[in-house]
Amino acid sequence: MHRKLSTRRVSLLVLLDLRFSRPRFVPTVLSFVFVGLAMIALGSCASQSFVKEDGGALVAVSATSSGMMSKGFGMLVTIQNLDTKAVYASRSLSPISPHSVIQNVPAGQYLVRKVVVPVGNITFSNWSEDIPAFFGEITIQANAKHYLGNFSGKQKIGFKNILRMELADEAVPEKLVEILSAKAGGWSSGEFVKSYPVGIGELIVY
Repeated sequence: MHRKLSTRRVSLLVLLDLRFSRPRFVPTVLSFVFVGLAMIALGSCASQSFVKEDGGALVAVSATSSGMMSKGFGMLVTIQNLDTKAVYASRSLSPISPHSVIQNVPAGQYLVRKVVVPVGNITFSNWSEDIPAFFGEITIQANAKHYLGNFSGKQKIGFKNILRMELADEAVPEKLVEILSAKAGGWSSGEFVKSYPVGIGELIVY
């Protein structure tokens, strides 16, 4: 009798264990699904909208970079109008896009004043006089699309706080053109004006 009771107890314990252990796996799967959907929604909300104003120009720049076990997407630039002293900062097309743009920039003469390159959890930046000297004076035309270049960068071993960027390709990326063409914001027509840096060699970002 004692042996039968022990067997029933074991069977009951097994059933209880299966009953209560099985639901614990369901929230885990659902949590992954929820996080994935949340990330997609966040990316969609963070994507930039496009609305062209009459006479305004668009300034775009691209970059990819790599650091210590990290990858960077994009380069953010701040430009300044030499006459009005007004400043305009670029925004990334999406959280993981290599492209950033400034919309509706008034025509005039400009200098690039600051460069910011996010790589993983580290943000490299440079706002010294090396920046305007590297890019040179830029003439922004009304209703035009200006491209500052497609850069690549790498954080070399032994140089923890230095990111070396260089112009990787003189062609305007087809993906950038496709994105602007797909958006109903008025930036699809016309070719890019290539406003590439006058500086030769590397752009150092700290």
